[in-house]
Amino acid sequence: MRKKDLCFALTCILMSIGVPASAQHEFVDLGLSVKWATCNVGADRPEDAGDLYSWGETETKTNYSFATYKFCVDGKQGNYTKYCDKDNKTVLDQEDDVAHVKWGGRPGQK
Repeated sequence: MRKKDLCFALTCILMSIGVPASAQHEFVDLGLSVKWATCNVGADRPEDAGDLYSWGETETKTNYSFATYKFCVDGKQGNYTKYCDKDNKTVLDQEDDVAHVKWGGRPGQK
């Protein structure tokens, strides 16, 4: 995957999870249940890519593979401990939401 494509995919993921309104960043109210950040986590401007994270992880790393994925059991695609068929979770828990962890928010805030 090209860096440009990866950045776009991660931007879509971060936009899909939203960010807490209490963070010290600029937000846009799109009339949805959450306010949307004007830039990605790790970026200072909307045109900056920001930091790269795997789904459900809150720290960056140097190797993005199934072998280093936090919720992967044996390094093989499809064998996960969380956010899979085992728990049917499709929305990140707050402790796995990088925007919530890095920028803050109130408990229970959506």
